Amino acid sequence: MFNPLVSIIIPTRNRTAYLKNSLKSVLDQTYRKLEVIVIDDASTDKTLNFLKTIKDKRLKVILLKKQSGAQVARNRGIKMSKAEFIAFNDDDDIWQKDKLEKQMAIFEKDKEVGVVYCRIKRIDEKESFFMPKEGLSGQENVREALFLENNGIGLPSAIVKRECFKKAGFFDEKLPRYQDWELWLRISKFYKFKFLPETLVVSYLLPDGITKDKRVLLKATNIIFKKYKKEILKKPKRAASWFFRLGDLYYHERNLKKARNYFKKACEKNSCFKYKRAIVKTYLGKNMSEFLIKLKTKFLENKIIFLILGIAFGLRVIDINQSFWLDESVQAMTSAGSFKNLFLELQGDFHPPFYHVFMWVWARIFDNREIAMRLPSLVLGSLTIAVVYKIACFIKETSKIKSLKYFPLIASLFMATAPFHIYYSQEARNYSMTCFLASLSILFFLPVFMSIEKPSKKDLTKYILATIFFLYTNYFAVFVVLAQNLAMLLKYKSLKKLKSWIFIQLFLVFLFSPIFLLLAKQLALGKGATAALPEWRRLVNAGFLKALPLTFAKFSIGKITIFDKRLYGALIIMLFVVHAVIFVKGFLKEKKALFQRPITVIFIWLFIPVGLAFLTSFFIPNFQPFRLLLVLPAFYLILSFGLCFFKEKIKIILAGLILVVNLASAFAYFTNPYFKREDWRGLTNYIEQRQENLVVVFPSNTSDWAFRYYSSVEEKPLSASQGFSQVTDKSAEELILKIEEEEIYYIRYLIPMFDPQGIFVKTLEKEGFEKTEEISFNQLLIWKFSRE
Repeated sequence: MFNPLVSIIIPTRNRTAYLKNSLKSVLDQTYRKLEVIVIDDASTDKTLNFLKTIKDKRLKVILLKKQSGAQVARNRGIKMSKAEFIAFNDDDDIWQKDKLEKQMAIFEKDKEVGVVYCRIKRIDEKESFFMPKEGLSGQENVREALFLENNGIGLPSAIVKRECFKKAGFFDEKLPRYQDWELWLRISKFYKFKFLPETLVVSYLLPDGITKDKRVLLKATNIIFKKYKKEILKKPKRAASWFFRLGDLYYHERNLKKARNYFKKACEKNSCFKYKRAIVKTYLGKNMSEFLIKLKTKFLENKIIFLILGIAFGLRVIDINQSFWLDESVQAMTSAGSFKNLFLELQGDFHPPFYHVFMWVWARIFDNREIAMRLPSLVLGSLTIAVVYKIACFIKETSKIKSLKYFPLIASLFMATAPFHIYYSQEARNYSMTCFLASLSILFFLPVFMSIEKPSKKDLTKYILATIFFLYTNYFAVFVVLAQNLAMLLKYKSLKKLKSWIFIQLFLVFLFSPIFLLLAKQLALGKGATAALPEWRRLVNAGFLKALPLTFAKFSIGKITIFDKRLYGALIIMLFVVHAVIFVKGFLKEKKALFQRPITVIFIWLFIPVGLAFLTSFFIPNFQPFRLLLVLPAFYLILSFGLCFFKEKIKIILAGLILVVNLASAFAYFTNPYFKREDWRGLTNYIEQRQENLVVVFPSNTSDWAFRYYSSVEEKPLSASQGFSQVTDKSAEELILKIEEEEIYYIRYLIPMFDPQGIFVKTLEKEGFEKTEEISFNQLLIWKFSRE
């Protein structure tokens, strides 16, 4: 019966905690006829005390009085060994129980084999990988592979016949590294190697393990290269591999000239892309090429989220050059105007100044045309998906719930395809920036929320910066900050624990206080506009019964509509039921840890700002779904969170349904001109191409901005009313008396607000004008009048 003695040699130094598991995995082998030789390399910890507690007679301990290194320890162990077969293990590696039994079976079958090795799973702080590489996985010509693959056989995976050491010698104690690799090169010259394609060793690459000093590796590689130079240079492929290896080590030592020479030699022997790319990186310099490598590594590690970000950007760039609508044209013209005028116009726009100032600077660097003006919204809209991903990752990591494995990817994919967000990522207004900053504020708030009693200065600084920019971009940011405060109170329930948080909030109020004067002027102007224009309230504020259902509808399917109201209502109700079920599922899973985990913040982020905006609308008419875009990420985060707790098939069906609705809504928006922005560019071009003796008239001079933006004529169009006032009989008559032209193009824009009684048209007819034509440009209506 084949049952020879096997010696297992384990060198160790000051690694008691790891040695325990390593030694246990060896002593527990199913192959019982073995001796274990532990060589203590002058440890200064309690290694010896631990070894004395092991009562197994198969264990032998050798003490080295002076630290000599692993290769000396292994050679000492080989010399002390009495066995015909010798195996090696490191003090931090774990063997499977049947490792020796399976490998010894190969020796029994094939007497010519000198070394049997298996696959190793290497685990470090960041990742895990397997050895050996493909070139050493089962091929007969191991020696050739060893010359090419750079130490592909892990020492703990191998069992070696004792006679191999007699023939080829021991570990080279003069080599600073790669002693095992060089030993395999010698043994492979005389003996056959056999690969066992099973993972029988787990190897932990610990921070205090074998040195990764490139200078040591370079020295060892040069020694081995000189020793085997004649054999290496016999074959071009071998030579190329070694020249590349040396070049790479010199490159890491920042000796770029020498590295380049070796890379060129590698190319001469074997012209391949890998070697050519190496030459290029020597010209770029180490810092730049390492930066590019890090980018590549990041991309490969996170390729799915990068793919989702690519989809998000692609969806948002489609038709981005469509015509400006009124508010965008105001933004474009004020951004191109004087800085003083910017703040004058800002009084009539219910927003803080940051986005306006940013776009004023932007327009001077680039220009104020459609693509340039919308580019910040496009980029920030795409980056919002990345922030949503990071928020979901934080929730996943802190919750430690297995079901949340794909939560970050699901949330980011939903947000990437969200039709409402796509629309406003293509608009030259502050809503995309607001959504991005809201997400950023929440992302930086979460670690503060989890540790407010001992917050880090870095987390607090990031939160304050993101939040103050957020507050200076959109007034609805106040609702999100109030939601954050509520989350804090619900979690900690004591103002004493929130001293630092209260200080932060007071600091934010102080930083935000300069805006109060502008806000007061905007509120006063808004109040005056509402009084002068009764229809203004309906335009800027959704009705009481309509507000919340409309918000859900827009969040779900975006800016599109279905003209069959019964079908539209049925779709929204169906979607509401589906979303409600998913929301409740997520809430019930979180109920036990209510107000403690970060997902609570996301629930509060969604519902509190919506509720506060709705209540505020009774006093300040300003409730519109697009103003609540800043909570849309919370909507999709909760949806994705709840989705994770359904059974796999149901989860796939529900996720598929949401994606189909998102993409179908986006497709309808892209393909149907009706759902796009007002076509002021087309309208203006049409009128300016007319050869008639004509004049253009608007109901109010406040609504002609888009026409003036696209018009090539410096002369402004006429208006039947001025500022926030309606058309009167007097203003209509006075305007018509000024008109000498035979043709009038009346732009019927915001008629219900500025001329609800149709006074201007009645006056035109009274003064001898007759309506002769009606033209529409995507919801922009022109009535052409001619003198009779």
